[in-house]
Amino acid sequence: MYANEIDCFYLLKLFDSESSGMLSYRDFLQMILPTANSKLRQLVTQRPNYVMQKGERLAPGVEVAMTKLYHNELALHRKIEKGKHHLSFRYDFNLKDAFQSIAQNDKFITFQK
Repeated sequence: MYANEIDCFYLLKLFDSESSGMLSYRDFLQMILPTANSKLRQLVTQRPNYVMQKGERLAPGVEVAMTKLYHNELALHRKIEKGKHHLSFRYDFNLKDAFQSIAQNDKFITFQK
């Protein structure tokens, strides 16, 4: 999969919690580790670390798995953006009405101008 500059910007913006234009170690963990399974997340973060020399590469299987993760994240982003584009061109779509339709059943969503 080819990732262009916009794709890279999206991933950075999605996970950059401090809006610094860089990923911190904490941001990296958020991007790589499962968020819905706290036991698995804890298991992975408690593994012993090993020292890598400058310029040393990760194990090939790890590189492939991380590449697949980035690929899936970008594919999902592209699919969502395509859906947003399609929705915005529907003649019967109105942002305020759509939002209010969701908000009427959710106490955490409010409409503020």
